[in-house]
Amino acid sequence: MAPSMVELLEDCSGWEIEDIPDQHLVFIRVHIDHFNEQSGEFIPLAFKNRDDDQGVTAMSSDWSKYGDPGKTQEAGAQEPQSEKYHVISLGVQEIREIIPLQFVVHAPVCDDPKLPNNQAHTNILGPKSRKEFVELSKSDDKRSGTNWARLESDRVRLAFANAIKTWEIRATKPSQLA
Repeated sequence: MAPSMVELLEDCSGWEIEDIPDQHLVFIRVHIDHFNEQSGEFIPLAFKNRDDDQGVTAMSSDWSKYGDPGKTQEAGAQEPQSEKYHVISLGVQEIREIIPLQFVVHAPVCDDPKLPNNQAHTNILGPKSRKEFVELSKSDDKRSGTNWARLESDRVRLAFANAIKTWEIRATKPSQLA
């Protein structure tokens, strides 16, 4: 018996990890509380790595080839309230060339019990927090401790903010609706 259309759509076993061309975009969800409307600046938590169940530490994003801003806003297992998230797009080339020590890699999510299947999923690897830069400085004699780590983490966050191509979806806080 042939598989149903639903079974074919849900089968992700054929997804391969692909190289992401520089001219493509990635979409990133940013919680509404991680952007200061008055100053127009992102707080440090806006661009941070998270650990997944496979031990990968990265910032999650979606590749424009397979995703779109609406799907990115709705995605994520931590909080199903998608209206609490902005979606921004960044150029892959800008991430690779302008933001220090960052790498964009395709990492489709398939048959994960905690997350929906997502062929667009990508990881942005590389240190973003002061703690991650302090750890990096311990393994490199040319880099020196917490002052260097503070400067580098601030530089990375600023570079991410400056690399934003477009606000794809602007969320609105409930207090702004009144």
